[in-house]
Amino acid sequence: MMRPAAQTRDHQSSYRLRSGLVVTRTPRHRRIVEDMLAMADMRRVEHVPDAEAVILKLQYERQAGFVLCEADESTRHHLAIAKFVRWNKASPSIHLPIVALGDRWTLPLVKEARDAGVTEIIGTPIAIYAFMRRFVSALYQERRFIMAPLYRGPDRRKHPDITYKGPWRRSDDSPQAINRG
Repeated sequence: MMRPAAQTRDHQSSYRLRSGLVVTRTPRHRRIVEDMLAMADMRRVEHVPDAEAVILKLQYERQAGFVLCEADESTRHHLAIAKFVRWNKASPSIHLPIVALGDRWTLPLVKEARDAGVTEIIGTPIAIYAFMRRFVSALYQERRFIMAPLYRGPDRRKHPDITYKGPWRRSDDSPQAINRG
């Protein structure tokens, strides 16, 4: 029987993943997110007001195992965080899981978040079980990490394409562009 990925990580890595930074707009959303994260056994969750605060915490404290950010079209915090984490040399880890939670996803917004390197996009309202499954998957499911000239982040292809014939699915795929982070 295969053990879940969460059990195969070392203790220190597992503990680090249980601590994170959360950006939410309203106290109501904050309470809902707190309850869901508590059910996911997240040990240390710190709420911060905006992307700037997340970036400062990541630069100087370097302790977060994930970032969960409520996506808001007007503030676009999730995009600023993703761009910092994936591209800035001051980022503690380009592999840091970033989860964007929002209630007004459109196809262009999803594409923009995906292209920025957001690990998981979760639409709200959402059932607790569905949130837990997707959130835990973002943290513990091992996906290839892509480092291409215009994109850095987890492999966006979650499902194999059985109709594709060949070793590479991108025009610029190469062994050097794919890192199993």
